[in-house]
Amino acid sequence: MCAAPAVFGMVTTQGSHAYTGPALESFFRATPLSPEDSLLLIDNDNSWPSSLLPSQVELVRNASPAGFAQNMNLVLRTAAQRQVDAYLLNNDVIFAPGWRSALEAAGDRIAVPLSNREVQYAVSVINLKTNAALAALGCGMPSTLADYQAFPEGFAAIAAAHARAAQGFWPVYVAPYYCVRIPRRAIEQIGLLDEAFGRGGGEDYDYSLRALLAGISTCFVLGAYLLHFGGKSSWDGAETTEEQAAREAQFFAHFRAKWGEPLFQYICRENSTLATQIFPDLKSREESGALADIVRALMPPGSKQG
Repeated sequence: MCAAPAVFGMVTTQGSHAYTGPALESFFRATPLSPEDSLLLIDNDNSWPSSLLPSQVELVRNASPAGFAQNMNLVLRTAAQRQVDAYLLNNDVIFAPGWRSALEAAGDRIAVPLSNREVQYAVSVINLKTNAALAALGCGMPSTLADYQAFPEGFAAIAAAHARAAQGFWPVYVAPYYCVRIPRRAIEQIGLLDEAFGRGGGEDYDYSLRALLAGISTCFVLGAYLLHFGGKSSWDGAETTEEQAAREAQFFAHFRAKWGEPLFQYICRENSTLATQIFPDLKSREESGALADIVRALMPPGSKQG
């Protein structure tokens, strides 16, 4: 079955150049594309050399650096205009075969793959009978780009073993949009990311909550597994400690003002104290699938979110 047409969007910066090339290479190797698909590479600080641009990529150069939400809203607007799905992609990701079809199987849900941030593997995950040569080379989870580039077959084997072992969908309140499929229905109903969160942080959780209240759930796709280095355009890249603190303070303040203290503590701080005071049976309610009802009850009185 052919994949539904989509717009893919990725942002690159001077500080994260080293990751963009491997991300694009793995994307085109692992992702079946049709003539109706497009990939927007957003050059956030006008630093990406055109000579390094694959022919299938549409390059967008920003006149001045923009935040994550601003950049990804360009992708969402383009997808809305073309009436297709949108995939928002970090540039510090290595893609594995089957990731697109696994996310597309989530249907109208907002779908995020698992990564080494959620699940860690070692050599034991590999079937030693069929991958003895890889195991003998000490295949383990790459922790740096250099580790991956020294032995890309290692991650490929781990991702393949994961895909054989895992399946299904894990519904969640929110998920990080390091790699996310936002279906056409969600774009039409929810619209754009909230740019008031600033340079980056919180807009993905906010979008997931808004979608949940509109009847569109978010899930981790258990059968999809990517390598995510994390933070290469922010906290683990060119961003200083002071810049990171200021960015986090802005999105924390906006999230708290928008969604209230109980949800801020539960979603952003992973502190359930206030939530369990309102719902002593919180875990059983979550297991029953009442996530939207819980969010509504934890929101400030009279809130118009969603």
